Amino acid sequence: MMRNVYGAAVPLKLQIEEQILASVQRLPGLPSSRLGAEALSGKLDDFDFSDALGQRPDESEIMQPSMHEVMEYRLGLAKTVPTRELP
Repeated sequence: MMRNVYGAAVPLKLQIEEQILASVQRLPGLPSSRLGAEALSGKLDDFDFSDALGQRPDESEIMQPSMHEVMEYRLGLAKTVPTRELP
């Protein structure tokens, strides 16, 4: 329907913007908010119980490995996958 109203370029433009915003992330080990992707999809307007807790649905109770552990694994310096459990 959007194609009929606004032309063929608008759906393609939105698809490209979604791909660009989905690929943006921080350094390994740091959480990324993906604010642009949430604003484009409309999820930014929804207030959920997890927002009040300050925890995203994809996060778990396991601590994220440090940036150094992740980079050592990617460069082949560490042989095990980095994980960190809560004490």
